[in-house]
Amino acid sequence: MVSDLQQFCGLRDRQAATDALEAAHWDLELAGDYILCAAANASAAAPTPPPVDLTKINAWFETYAEEDQPETMQVDGIVKFCQDLEVSPEDIVLVVISKYFGAANMLVYTKEEFVRGMQAMGVDTLDKLKQKIPDLRAELKDDELFKEIYFFAFGWACPPGQKSMQTETAVALWKLLLPERFELLDTWTKYIEQNRKHAISRDEWQLLLQFAKATDKDLNGYDENEAWPVLIDEFAEYVKNNTDSSAGTN
Repeated sequence: MVSDLQQFCGLRDRQAATDALEAAHWDLELAGDYILCAAANASAAAPTPPPVDLTKINAWFETYAEEDQPETMQVDGIVKFCQDLEVSPEDIVLVVISKYFGAANMLVYTKEEFVRGMQAMGVDTLDKLKQKIPDLRAELKDDELFKEIYFFAFGWACPPGQKSMQTETAVALWKLLLPERFELLDTWTKYIEQNRKHAISRDEWQLLLQFAKATDKDLNGYDENEAWPVLIDEFAEYVKNNTDSSAGTN
């Protein structure tokens, strides 16, 4: 499986491939996402981040680490990290930070992820990260960077070992990520909450962003002959039917 991942990602470093597979609980597709996200972070980092003091970063991580699992920062530590950073745990910027970490799980940061992320951002203290926040928010305005962040969020939010995202989690993330990018967001999330009984697939998650970009609230730009997931086609039909019904009552 390690060789398969190296071939898939064009990765020469066998240890890096092994580390990615371990972080992804030996899910080949998810491990590929981690490596591609890390590569995207590296290629997007221009200019090169300033050098950092690893001793400072390690000591910083220890203030949030679990006593019985010192290599991990779990829910309480993440909440404290957010408090120190003066952002809400529901703030969209935390998704951006998690992407820099290459975090495998939204409820846990490992020491390796924390150090890697701070290096990628070029920060080694809390104050420096606070100063970096406006730049991280600005990435959300860039279409390509936003797409990377949005795609990353799927694997990050899936339960460990799972290839699909719980509906409640997906709805919460859509409300966080898409308010400025999807005119039908409210209708979509209500539709999902009322009609979707099982989890959201990677294909559905990723193609929704394309659908949101291609269409407006009246579905202009939507082509039913394109290869949309069934979920999106059914939603489009739902919107059309409700629009027709509303027009018929006026």
